[in-house]
Amino acid sequence: MNELYRKGDQKYHLQPYLPNAVEYRLFFIGNEFIGTLKKTASPENGWHNIGQGGQAEFLPPMESPMDCLQYAELVRGECPFDYGAIDFLALKNSKYFLEVNLVPGFEAFEKASTINIAGKLVQLLTKYQ
Repeated sequence: MNELYRKGDQKYHLQPYLPNAVEYRLFFIGNEFIGTLKKTASPENGWHNIGQGGQAEFLPPMESPMDCLQYAELVRGECPFDYGAIDFLALKNSKYFLEVNLVPGFEAFEKASTINIAGKLVQLLTKYQ
């Protein structure tokens, strides 16, 4: 902590380690949920971040956790955005809403699925011309 403090004006977000937690990132384009990226922690370092060794599994919308999907649909209805993801954390028998992510990286999603998000975004943008 002292080392972080000495670095000055940088901001940090510290959070507790939650063993056996699973993250769900539900991607949407327009009014449609196109799938979920289920992220599990790396056995080496415990991180869910795919770039740091976390594991990713694609779930089609109908295989996504129904409680997350239903809540995400409510949240999505309040967001005037055409692209993003809604994140949840599953721990034991509970799920927790984390955030609406308006710039979710989609490389891991595309790799785990057969869905071309970049192509879908281009199609969406051409509708506005």
